[in-house]
Amino acid sequence: MLNSIIVIDGSQLARNSLEIILAGFGYKNVRGYQRASDVLPEIIDGTLTADLILMDLDLPGGIGFCASVKSLPQWQHVPVLAMQGPDCRTSLTEAMLVGVNDYIRKPFERPELRIRIKNQLQLRSEITHGRAPVSQVAAAASHRQQGQTALR
Repeated sequence: MLNSIIVIDGSQLARNSLEIILAGFGYKNVRGYQRASDVLPEIIDGTLTADLILMDLDLPGGIGFCASVKSLPQWQHVPVLAMQGPDCRTSLTEAMLVGVNDYIRKPFERPELRIRIKNQLQLRSEITHGRAPVSQVAAAASHRQQGQTALR
């Protein structure tokens, strides 16, 4: 698999574990970051590309990061899969309104993580190659636009 994945998690142990898990799934191009604020400049200046972002939802600035990334035309169809721990203080609804595509609860089961990643990458591929049902693309765009309006 040639898909590149960005992992953003405040815990070094979690990042390392995710890199090992993702490598076991066949994803070899994984880059880990401790903070969303470390990733955003590289995304904005075009030095970093990815096919999926896997991030801890409770990171400082995580909601703003998602909104910023999804506002960039070249990143609109890059799925964001949020991980949410049992003590997460960030609203999942708010996250999905700014562009989070899916989420998984921590601790997660590996098969569930694998399926959620696969599904998001498949949908992204279908969208970028013009094969996604128009209703899915329109619904996702409408959902994101409504969320951004609601948060203003």
